[in-house]
Amino acid sequence: MKPIFTSEDMLISRISVTGKPKVTVWCAMSASPIIAPYFFENERGRTVTVNSERYAQMLNDFFRLELQNSPSVNRNTWFLQDGATVHTANVSTNAVRQLFSEKIISRNGILKIHGLQDKSEHCDTT
Repeated sequence: MKPIFTSEDMLISRISVTGKPKVTVWCAMSASPIIAPYFFENERGRTVTVNSERYAQMLNDFFRLELQNSPSVNRNTWFLQDGATVHTANVSTNAVRQLFSEKIISRNGILKIHGLQDKSEHCDTT
């Protein structure tokens, strides 16, 4: 990072990056609290693509513990996610069902919402 000074003595930062930096992060939002962040990375800390196995692993290893430690999450809590392929794969759907039983709003969930069924560009929301 090189500082650049303008004639008004304002400090402006210019960042030079080789290649495009990438990050894949997941979080859960509700009225209270926000459960976050979870970074999808390999053993060396490099960003990896989210696939159904990685998503299910995150749900089982990270999200399950966060839910157990959150006093605001209870048996009345519902889980909402979009229809992205990684969310609708059997391994992912099974992981969500283990956590939320029949309280799932998703493409393959108990309650289906028009608009979440065919579009994968929406963010996950809980």
